[in-house]
Amino acid sequence: MALNIKDPSVHEAVKEIARITGESQAQAVAAAVRDRLARLQADDVTHRLLAIGRRTAARMSPEAKRVDHGALLYDERGLPA
Repeated sequence: MALNIKDPSVHEAVKEIARITGESQAQAVAAAVRDRLARLQADDVTHRLLAIGRRTAARMSPEAKRVDHGALLYDERGLPA
């Protein structure tokens, strides 16, 4: 599959990345795409985990919300209890 990128600024940026890293232009583009995809996927996982936390917190009783879970899990030095 071929990509046809017509934006000259993108071409220049890819050339600069390739020059700095010593990679080919194809390697520079591939690395950039992989990095961006990894960030997007990590963001998605983060949002899903936070949503789970919000749903869980909404189901907790007021008494459970008042418990200092840190005090239960860690000692006075911050180490696992």
